[in-house]
Amino acid sequence: MTDVPSPPYPASRPFFSPDADLRAQYAPIQADLDRVDVALERLADGSPPLIREAAGYVVRGSGKRLRPALLILCARASGYRGEDHVALSAVVEVIHAASLIHDDIIDGADLRRGQATPHHRWGLRLSVLLGDFLYLKAFRLALDFKDDRIVRSLARAASHMIEGVLMECAYSRDPTTSEDIYLEIVAKKTAALFAAGCSIGGILGGLAPGSIDALSRFGAGVGTAFQIVDDLLDFTGSPGELGKPVLSDLREGRITLPLIAALRRAEPAGRERIASLLRTEALSPAAMDEILAFVTGNGALAEARRRAVRETKDALACLDALPASAHAESLRGLATLIANRTH
Repeated sequence: MTDVPSPPYPASRPFFSPDADLRAQYAPIQADLDRVDVALERLADGSPPLIREAAGYVVRGSGKRLRPALLILCARASGYRGEDHVALSAVVEVIHAASLIHDDIIDGADLRRGQATPHHRWGLRLSVLLGDFLYLKAFRLALDFKDDRIVRSLARAASHMIEGVLMECAYSRDPTTSEDIYLEIVAKKTAALFAAGCSIGGILGGLAPGSIDALSRFGAGVGTAFQIVDDLLDFTGSPGELGKPVLSDLREGRITLPLIAALRRAEPAGRERIASLLRTEALSPAAMDEILAFVTGNGALAEARRRAVRETKDALACLDALPASAHAESLRGLATLIANRTH
């Protein structure tokens, strides 16, 4: 077991302050999430100053703590009353943070959530190594836990995440990308870590294998819905809401569900026109505007949103075996919030 500080916590400022909607769902576990932040803050203790600075910068900007929250809620809803869920939630968040570093390098992205990406701030060489450091640090921490199902689950998720990125690169700028291929990429790149975290919660709670599998399927469904909505918001959000330029996915060559749906709905001539633009290595502002109008004008966004809602509904059905509790209700509320988010 990895040591995790107990109350009172250090006086350092928490890494993450959830918005009002998230606070309502996080309320039953906020103390645990605060302890996750402390564990993340101490992640690189003993490392040289530059590594401590860079690692802290990355985990602070890694997101809304959805993956740790889901793991903690699944553990508590499964009846777990121990302490290992905090350290394991930090491990899951570190794996997520490491993946973002490499994703941003591949994409050439300068901004994520309104702040400079690590490679933009420190350069490519340090950032590649920092991502590797965080991956290996996460697995070194995971090895402190005796149940080998935990390490296997995390290793499987990390392997799938990298495979998903490789698939995404292989299908870059390919207008023939099918919805099935897109969903396979999402299942690996995004949903796999959600699934792993939720299954680890069930493992900690001592659930039967079938119930652990149900929590894994719940996490996979929530992760899929999360990514679909994220891809939808790339077409409908604003830079201030997204923390990055709009149409980033399109600019980087990703073929996402809203675009796939729009191409399927289009007449042949319109489909071929957009396909020819998508094959262009560098899209002009006029081409970007044309593709945006194409996607937003034929019902594709509503179709993508419906798919996210369907994934969420199927995920929620996987929670039926859990006993009634505030933690189970927060799981349901958080999944619904993810599917309906607008930023």
